[in-house]
Amino acid sequence: MNIDRIVIRNFRNFEFVDFSLMPGVSCIIGDNNSGKSNLLHAIRLVCDVNLSNQARQLSEHDFHSGADISAGTQILVSIEFTDFLDGDKKQALLGSFETEEGRARLCFRFRPRRKVIEQIENFERLIGSLTIDDYNIELTAGGDGDSALVDWNEPLGSKFSLLDLQGYHVTYLHALRDVVSDLRKQHVSPLKKLLSTIETSEEERQVLVNLLKEANSKISSDFQLKTLGTIIENAFRKGAGETYPTKFKVGVSDPSWASIERSLSILLSNQSLEDFEPFRNGLGLNNVLYICMLTEYFHRKMTSENVAGQLLLIEEPEAHIHPQLQRVLHSALKIPEVQTFITTHSTHVTSNSRLESYVILNSKDGKTQITGASELALNLSEKEIADLERYLDATRSTILFAKKVLLVEGPAELYVIPELINQVLNFDLDRLGISVISIHGKHFQSYAKLFSKEGLKKKCAILTDGDLNLQDTDDESITDPAIEENLLELENEYVRVFQSSSTFEKELTMHGFLDPLRKTANEFNATRTSKLLSECIQKKNNGENTSSEIKELREKILRLAIKVGKGRFAQVLSRNLKTAKVIPQYISDAISWLINDDSECDRDDDDDVPF
Repeated sequence: MNIDRIVIRNFRNFEFVDFSLMPGVSCIIGDNNSGKSNLLHAIRLVCDVNLSNQARQLSEHDFHSGADISAGTQILVSIEFTDFLDGDKKQALLGSFETEEGRARLCFRFRPRRKVIEQIENFERLIGSLTIDDYNIELTAGGDGDSALVDWNEPLGSKFSLLDLQGYHVTYLHALRDVVSDLRKQHVSPLKKLLSTIETSEEERQVLVNLLKEANSKISSDFQLKTLGTIIENAFRKGAGETYPTKFKVGVSDPSWASIERSLSILLSNQSLEDFEPFRNGLGLNNVLYICMLTEYFHRKMTSENVAGQLLLIEEPEAHIHPQLQRVLHSALKIPEVQTFITTHSTHVTSNSRLESYVILNSKDGKTQITGASELALNLSEKEIADLERYLDATRSTILFAKKVLLVEGPAELYVIPELINQVLNFDLDRLGISVISIHGKHFQSYAKLFSKEGLKKKCAILTDGDLNLQDTDDESITDPAIEENLLELENEYVRVFQSSSTFEKELTMHGFLDPLRKTANEFNATRTSKLLSECIQKKNNGENTSSEIKELREKILRLAIKVGKGRFAQVLSRNLKTAKVIPQYISDAISWLINDDSECDRDDDDDVPF
C-alpha cells in the first residue's frame, strides 16, 4: 500500500497544495522554512497513531495567514492510498475507506464543530463571531467528495478511530535527533525493536535469567559492595528517619528477562578499540547505525501478522555523514513494501534518486507550492527522464535546490561568469540565490522542460553559444537528438534563452576586457597573442579604429582556449578579471531577467555595453 496523493489546505505555510507521489523513497526538497517539516507533520496528523493528542490538537497559529477563523474555515489534510488490494491485511485496513475501487482516503480536519455549523445554518450564530474554541478535530475516511474542493461546512466521509490504523506503522525521525540517547531509551531504541522480532523460547530466556541470577549473587556478596550497601542504608536512615524503613544492597537489578532487555546495549569494535558503546563513536556513523537498524526492523516486521503497511519519515538522514556514505545510506532506505519520505539538503542524496521521487517545495510570499512526481515529469519523455537522471549528478543536482538557475554549456562559463558578474556588475550570485550550473554540453532541452507551472516553479536562464551545430567532424549527418529541438520554442514565464552571436570566448574579446585576456595569454606564454592584445589596447587608448584587430583577436583567443583547453583557459582567466570593465550583453540580459521578477529585459545587438 502506498500514499498516492496528498491534499493540504490552510495548514501553516500551505494555503493549498495537491500533489502526487510514487512508491518507494520520496525526496522532499526545499529551502529553509519552505515547510518540509510541516509536510511531515501534516502526514502524521492523519495516520501516525504514535503522535500524541497534544501534538494533534491545533491552535489559531496553525492556520495559514490568509485563513479567517472568525468567518468559518478549515485545516484539511487528505491522504489517498493505492496498491492495497493485493493482500488481506491491507484490504482489512483500507478496504472500508475506499472512495473508488483501488483508492482509499484518510482525512484530518480542524473545523467548526457540528453544533456550531448547525447554529450558523439556522441563523442562530453570525458569520464572523467564531473563535478557536468553536473548532475541533475530525478524523474521517472514504466519502464521495473531492478533498481539494470540499467546503469547511460540508461533510467528507465518515469518522474513523486511530485504533483502526494499528496495522499501519509510522516511524518518524526528527532532524535534531540524538541517536546515542535514543539507543539508550528502551521505548524508542531500534535495538529493542529488533529484539522484539527475534523469537526466543521460554527455556532459552530462563537460561539467560539463571546466568544473571548467578552473577547477581556473586556481585552482591562482594565484601566491598556489601559495605557500600550498608553505608547507603545508614545515610538514608539519617536523612529520612525511622518512618521509612528500607533495606539497601548494591547489585544488578532483578534477574528477569525484562531486566536483560533493558540492560542490553550495542557494543562496537574497530582497529583501535574493542567492545565500546556508541557514545564513543562519531555522530555520522551513529546516525548510519541507527537508521540501518531501523530499516532492518522494517524488513523483519513485514512478516508480522499485524502489519499491513509501514511508513518511514526521516528528516535529513545525511546529517553528519560523509558524502559517499550518504549515497550508500540512501540506497539502504529503499525497503520493499515500505514507503519512505526523507527531507534533504544533500545533492549527494538527490543525485542518487530517481526523478520521479522528487517532491519539491517552492516558497514565495509566505505560501508554499509543491511539485510532485507526476507533475515534474509531465512534459518529459522516458528518454529525457533517463538522460536527466544521468546528468543530475551531485553537482548539477544543485538545480533542485537553487532559487534561480543560470544554465551554461561548460566549465569556461562556470569559472568566468560568476567572477565577471561580481567584478563588473557588483552582484554576488550566491547572495541573490542564483546558481550557475554547467551541463557540459548543449542539451538544454531536457533541463528547460523541468521549469514550468507544472514543474519547477522558478526562473531558469539559459546561456548558449551561437554555434549550435556540431563542429569538428567530417560526417555532417551526425546529430544529437537531445539538442534537435529549437530552444526558443521552450521559453515560458520560467524559462528564457539568451544566445550569443558566436562563442563565449569570442564574445569576451571586446574593449574593456582585453587586459584580462592579455594577462591570461602571458601566463600561457602566448607571446604573439599577448602582443596583439597590447597593441589593440594602445590603439583604443589613442582613439584609433581597432575593428580589424578585434576580429583577428577573436579567432586567436578561441584557438588559444581550444589549444590549452577551454576549462583551463577559463580557470586562469578568472584570476585576471579585476581589470575587466564590461560584460557581454547577452549575459547581462540574463542576469537582469533573473533578478527582476516582474519585468523582461530588452535585447539588442550591442555586445559591448556594460550592465
